[in-house]
Amino acid sequence: MNAHIVWDVDGNLFRSIEGYTNNFLNRLKEYGFSSQELETAKRYYEGSIGFPISQQFPEILQQLGYPVNGVNTLIAHWEEENEKADFPVYDDVVPCLRTLKERGYRQCASTNTLQHILDGRIRGNGLDEYLDFWLGGTDKVTHKRDHKRPIIERYDLTEEQFRQSSVLVGDGYKDMDIAEEWSIKGVFVVRPHNDERIARSFGKFHAIVHSLTELPEILPEMLNL
Repeated sequence: MNAHIVWDVDGNLFRSIEGYTNNFLNRLKEYGFSSQELETAKRYYEGSIGFPISQQFPEILQQLGYPVNGVNTLIAHWEEENEKADFPVYDDVVPCLRTLKERGYRQCASTNTLQHILDGRIRGNGLDEYLDFWLGGTDKVTHKRDHKRPIIERYDLTEEQFRQSSVLVGDGYKDMDIAEEWSIKGVFVVRPHNDERIARSFGKFHAIVHSLTELPEILPEMLNL
C-alpha cells in the first residue's frame, strides 16, 4: 500500500504566520481596537492558528464585547490583503518533498486558505511538481478538517487504508487535533512561531521534527513500511 502525506500549508510549508497575524491585527485596528485590545487579539490569534478566519474574527469581537455585525467587512478586507501577499517557502520544504516523491510517497496539501489563492502559491513556488493535489477553502468547505473525505476519494482509499497509511504534517496544535480526529498519525513541525513545549504538553503527536529534512527518515517506522 502507498503511504500518504497530508501537508498543512500555512506556517508549515510557507513563512506566512507573521503576515497573517499582521493582517489580522491591522483589520482590527481599522475596526477601532485599542492598543491593549490588539495585544489581547494577538494572543488570541497565535493560539487559534489553524482556525478559519471566518471563525477567528467573530470570536475575538465577541470576546472583547464588540458587535459582530461588521464581521463580513473585516473578513473581506482580510482576504483582499491575503490575496496580495506573497509568502516564501521554508528552505527545507522542497528538498523534503522531492525526497518523499522519489521514495514513492503520495503527497497532498490541506489548508483553510481560499482555493484560488492556494493555487497561485503552490504553482508559483513549484510545489505542484511534488504534490498530487491541494485542497483549500471553498463556499462549501471552510475548514480543512473537512478535507478528509475528499482526500480519501481522490486517492481511492477505504477508511481503514487511509488510517493505516497516512500522516498529517503540520506546525499547529490544531493540526494535531485534526490528525487525531481523522485517526491518522501526526507529525508536529517546530517553526519560529510555535512552541515545542506547548506541543509536548498536548501530547497528541506521534513525532516532533525540528526540520523537514528529518521526516523521510522517521516515516518508514511510523507507517511500518
